Amino acid sequence: MSIEKYANFRSEETFPPFANLPEEHEINLSFYEISGNHVYKPRRHWCFLAEIFDVEGFIRLRLMVRDRRGVAAPVAFYADDRGAEFTHQARSGFTVAILYAHQHGFLDMTVGVRLEENSVCKVRCPFFWVPVQVDIFIKRVSDHPGAVERSAGTRR
Repeated sequence: MSIEKYANFRSEETFPPFANLPEEHEINLSFYEISGNHVYKPRRHWCFLAEIFDVEGFIRLRLMVRDRRGVAAPVAFYADDRGAEFTHQARSGFTVAILYAHQHGFLDMTVGVRLEENSVCKVRCPFFWVPVQVDIFIKRVSDHPGAVERSAGTRR
């Protein structure tokens, strides 16, 4: 029987704020390592958590989100369905979780997150049954006596 370990939601290594996300076209060795065949792969898991405060859906779904530090950034869906999978889930006040998020410079000169795969994103994850501010959620989960603190998620 294995003992499950849970990530520390206060860890900025595992749950980085927007400013600490790696840039899209840069190899950040804090996030990546070289594998045996000279290909960079994630060194560990990381997940960008943010609160949705605006939802736009003209050509593609575009969320305006606020991270744990209050920094606002757009999240634009560039998958084949242009975010249609999330249209009915995305609401102001809900939480978005994005695995392996990167900062992306858009043509309108804004910097945000560009999602090309729906599988790395969850809106209002199963444990977020009610809209909740990210900072309040992190405090509540981290203070729960059953949470095992871990400084960073590790890849298996």
